[in-house]
Amino acid sequence: ASLDARQTPFVGRLAELEAVRGRLAEAAAGVGSVTVLSGPAGIGKTRLLDHALEETPLPVLRAHGDRYGANAPYRTLQTLLRPLLGIPSASPPIEAGALLGAAVTDRAPHLSPWLPLLAPAVRAEVDATDEVDALDDAFRAERASAVLREFIETVTAGPGSLVLDDAQWIDPASAAVLGEMIAADAVHAIFVSRREDCGALAVEADEIALAGL
Repeated sequence: ASLDARQTPFVGRLAELEAVRGRLAEAAAGVGSVTVLSGPAGIGKTRLLDHALEETPLPVLRAHGDRYGANAPYRTLQTLLRPLLGIPSASPPIEAGALLGAAVTDRAPHLSPWLPLLAPAVRAEVDATDEVDALDDAFRAERASAVLREFIETVTAGPGSLVLDDAQWIDPASAAVLGEMIAADAVHAIFVSRREDCGALAVEADEIALAGL
């Protein structure tokens, strides 16, 4: 959208806007929800969400699918976790690993033995641990998913909103973790913005389908 278009007063979509505002108000009161906003590219999904999110006092976390990273493991989780943990997007993996280690020690020290399982979701390099080295390969992916989910739930605890943009391009590894997390979540206003194709992330949700004005 042009700058002029973004600066114009928000018109149309009033029913959809009120629905989003309602979910945010519920989350502020501690009641979670999951809402899918679907529609073709350029229809105004992001603008609708941004307009409502500008008004909320809730913390807002965002992640996004990447058209060019739809098959890169944990690409979407990297877009969520790096900003959440204060790791600059340009930080090389070794630097990211040091910041991840400090964050885990500070916020979830009981997960420190499993640091190598968290590292790929932050595009980080960390030292091996005995606990992870002892894992049977058959159980490694399952354990990684469980550890990631627990860590994300820990660092996103409390009221807030989670927005997943371009969800049709979320990679399967991220979708597996996020899908389980969303299914168990009861406190956040979660918005999944996508084109008509749901991609790898399938969620049980109320849907707001945007058509042309």
